[in-house]
Amino acid sequence: MSVSASKKTASSSKTASKPVAGGPDAVVKGTGDSFSCSIDDEALSSLRQRAARLIWKAGEKAYGHFPIDRVKLYQDILGRVITEKNVCRTLVEPRITEADHNELRKRYMSNRLSKKNGAALGLVGTSIPLKAQCTEEYDWRNSPYFAEADSCKDVTEEFTGHGIPTAIYSTDLSATEASVFLMAPDTSPLYTRYAGEGPTACTWDPVGGAFFHRIHVWGTINAEFAMKTSGGPGWSAWTLVNKCTTPDGKTHSSTDLMFDVGIRIFVQMEVEIDGQRAEKTLVLSQVAAASEGVLAKLVPKKIPLERFFGGEYAKKLLMESKARGWRIEKK
Repeated sequence: MSVSASKKTASSSKTASKPVAGGPDAVVKGTGDSFSCSIDDEALSSLRQRAARLIWKAGEKAYGHFPIDRVKLYQDILGRVITEKNVCRTLVEPRITEADHNELRKRYMSNRLSKKNGAALGLVGTSIPLKAQCTEEYDWRNSPYFAEADSCKDVTEEFTGHGIPTAIYSTDLSATEASVFLMAPDTSPLYTRYAGEGPTACTWDPVGGAFFHRIHVWGTINAEFAMKTSGGPGWSAWTLVNKCTTPDGKTHSSTDLMFDVGIRIFVQMEVEIDGQRAEKTLVLSQVAAASEGVLAKLVPKKIPLERFFGGEYAKKLLMESKARGWRIEKK
């Protein structure tokens, strides 16, 4: 694959979800070894501006109580992740067929995917260093968003030196279709291995909706936790809820996780492929989580990172299957 920066101009867009007016966001030619892609400076600037609006909206929901310098994180996402080289890599032709898409998706739901192999498949993964920024007056011990955290240091020491896993990839679904599809509770079992049927609606203190999850981790080990999700046009965000009551009256505590926060944004793009215009959606996914369970002490940090990349690739395959109208198997 070759990537070259061109100098042609394109007018900028004033909306967060629509591609640059006039010219395409990217120009793609060929496939395989003959694949080439270019994004000019003005189109890249427009793409970053549209992404920035969505990152800010999602980030304020997910990271509002998370002890990091959010502005620096947002700047790093735009400057280090949304680049010409990375966006172009997401536009390589997906290596799936109608005959094997279900098998591949199910395989990556629980498999690791290295950065190198992910890039070859159209998923660019990285880990962005985080700068701790504690609000000492925050009541960590009684926070509804953290479990077993008595101080800010309990949280920051979990990500210091490791950073936050981040991935970008593209799909043929529109930004609206992709965001609605991935946020739907019924979709979750298609990319997550549950120890049961799937997420269960629940309520959390003080008042609010959430979902209780019991997922298969490894061997005979399962993890239980509750998550609160929120979203808007082109973005979604989630945070851990440390207690949650299901309709059967049982109250569940998220003792397997200290925290779990993340964002996902969907940026509509217009791409010129061999002279023909096509709409694509650039998906950026990011999650910060720390386990209090036994597996946190058994596996090195590289394994969870590569499992995150594998899980995101499973989501990419799922969206590509839906975009093509293929039959999606649940189990």
